[in-house]
Amino acid sequence: EKDQEEEEEDPLDAYMNQLQEKAVTSTLEKEDATTKPQQASRVGTRFDLDDQEHEKEDFQTRSAAKLEDYNDDDDDDEKIPAADAATPHLLTKVDHATVQYEAFPRDFFLTNHHPPKISSAGTKWRREHCVSIQTAGSSNISNNIPDPLTNFDDIRDILTPELTSEIHACGYQKPTPIQAQCLPLALSGRDVIGIASTGSGKTLAFVWPMVVHCCSQRELRAGEGPICVILSPTRELAMQTFAHAKKMLGALGGHAIALFGGVGRYEMTKELKRGAECVVGTPGRMIDMVKSKATNLRRCTLVVLDEADKMLEMGFEPQVKSLLESIRPDRQTLMFSATFKARTSKVANAWLNDPVRIDVGKVGASSDHVDQHVMVLNSEDAKMQFMTAMMPTFASLGRIIIFAASRAGTEAISQELSKINEVGDKIACIHGDKSQHERNKALGAFKKGKVIALVATDVAARGLDVPDIMTVVNFDAAKNLDSHTHRVGRAGRLTSEHGTHKQGNAYTLLTMKDKDFANSLVGQFKREGRPVGNDLVNLAKRSRHYKDVNVTIGKQHRQKRGAVLSGFVRASDDQASSGGSN
Repeated sequence: EKDQEEEEEDPLDAYMNQLQEKAVTSTLEKEDATTKPQQASRVGTRFDLDDQEHEKEDFQTRSAAKLEDYNDDDDDDEKIPAADAATPHLLTKVDHATVQYEAFPRDFFLTNHHPPKISSAGTKWRREHCVSIQTAGSSNISNNIPDPLTNFDDIRDILTPELTSEIHACGYQKPTPIQAQCLPLALSGRDVIGIASTGSGKTLAFVWPMVVHCCSQRELRAGEGPICVILSPTRELAMQTFAHAKKMLGALGGHAIALFGGVGRYEMTKELKRGAECVVGTPGRMIDMVKSKATNLRRCTLVVLDEADKMLEMGFEPQVKSLLESIRPDRQTLMFSATFKARTSKVANAWLNDPVRIDVGKVGASSDHVDQHVMVLNSEDAKMQFMTAMMPTFASLGRIIIFAASRAGTEAISQELSKINEVGDKIACIHGDKSQHERNKALGAFKKGKVIALVATDVAARGLDVPDIMTVVNFDAAKNLDSHTHRVGRAGRLTSEHGTHKQGNAYTLLTMKDKDFANSLVGQFKREGRPVGNDLVNLAKRSRHYKDVNVTIGKQHRQKRGAVLSGFVRASDDQASSGGSN
C-alpha cells in the first residue's frame, strides 16, 4: 500500500504540471495587444517580488517584456531590485469609511464552549510544554484565554467531521504545542502571533482554522475575491503551504489557489476568475493580481502572515502593509515565525488588533529535536574531505540537506559528492539560477526518496515541508543566528507517520574565517543550555567580539557520536577534546 501511495502523483505536482501545460498551449498573442506597451513601460518598476532570484528562463516564458536581471550576488536571499526598492509596486489606498462591509462570523470556539478563564490545568500544561502566553490588550479580552487543545476530537463539532477525518487520515494523532494553543485562540476569532521552532507544525496551526473560517462564511459569488489570503516570503514556502491548504480545504469542498513566480500570469488570472476561498502567494504576485483586477480583496476577512520576520528581512514591509491597508480593518490576522525580532514586534503591533502571542520554547532558539555538532577544520578542502568520508554514513540514516553560501558552492559540492559510489546518483541541488521547473523536479525527487541528499542555498531554509530529514550539514556557516536556527530546524521536523518528532542531527563545519560566527554560536549554545566544545570556544576567542561568557566546556559526546566524528584533524591543537558541540 505504501508503494502504491508513492507512485501516485503528488497533488502539488499535478497542480503545477496542469498550469504549466496550459501555459505552453496559451500563446502571448491571446493577450490584448494594447497591454503590451503597458508591460514594456513597467520594466524596472515591476514588483514581482517572488521572482527576485536571478531566473532568466522563468522571466522569458512568463512575459514578452524583457525584464532586467535581478542582482546576481552570491547569496540566495531573494533581493529587491534597486529600481523597485525606490518605487515599490503598491496598491491604491482604500478609504474603508466609504465601504459598507457585511458582517462575518469569526468566533467558532467560545460560542461552542463556555468562555474560559486561565485554569490551573492549562497553566500546568503550558509549563510542561514550555509554552508562554502574552497579551497586550484590555483585561477583559486578554484574560479570556482558552485552555490548550489536547485532542482533535474534543472540537470535532467545530472542525467538522470531514476535516477531523482528514486530519486523522494524514496521520496526525494529537496537536503539537503550537497547534494545541493556537487552534482555540484562532477559532475564537482572536489575532494571534505564533512563535515556534522550525518543524513544530506552525503551518497546520493556521491552515486548520483557515478551513473552518472560510467554510463558515457565505458562499462566494461571481466576481468576489478570496476569503483568506496567506502571504509567504518565498515561492517554495508558498508552494508547501498551498499543498496543505488545498488538501484540507478540499475535504470540505473548498478551493485554494497558489500565486507565485514560475507560473504564467494568464493562467493564474483564469484560476482566480473561477473563484477560490483561499489564496496563497508571495506579496509581489498578490499585489500584481489585484492591480490587474484578476481578483479583489473585498471579501477577505482572514489574513495569515507566514514567516513574517523573513518577509521583513527581505524588504517586503511596504508590500505587506499595502495589502493589509486594502483589506477591511476588522479582519482577523494571524502571524507566524520561528524568530521574533524587535522590528517584527513593532509591525505586529500596527498590523494586528489586541493579539495573543504564543511562544513555544525559547524565542530564536534552535529546535530541541536536533543534536548539534560543530566541527572546526583546517581548510575548505578539509570540509570536503569530511563530507566525502561521512556521506555514506549520513545516507544510511535518511535524508540529508547540505547548505552552502553561494550558488557556485552548491554546484561544486553537488559535483564532488556525485563522485561517491554509494550516493553518486542521488544528489540534487537547488539555488537561484535554477529554473522553477528544475527546482520543483529536485524537490519532488527529494520528497519521494529518489534523491537522498539536497544541496541548497538559504532559499531552502524556510518552511520547506519535507518529512524525515535526519541530517543537516552547514557546509558554509549561515549569515546569522536566525538563518542558522532555520537551517538546523530542518532536521527536527515532524515525521510523516504519526505527527511526532524524530531526533535529527545538524553538523556545522567551520574554519578560521568563521571566528565571528563561532563567537555568536557560543552565545546561543550557552543561552540554550547546550554544552560547548573546546575547539569551538578556542575559535570564538579569535573573534574581536569575544567576551568571557563563562561557558561550561562540553562533556564528551556519547559513544555513537564519537564514532561518527572520529578520524578528522581539527584546527584546534586540543585533539583530546570532544568531537564537536552538542
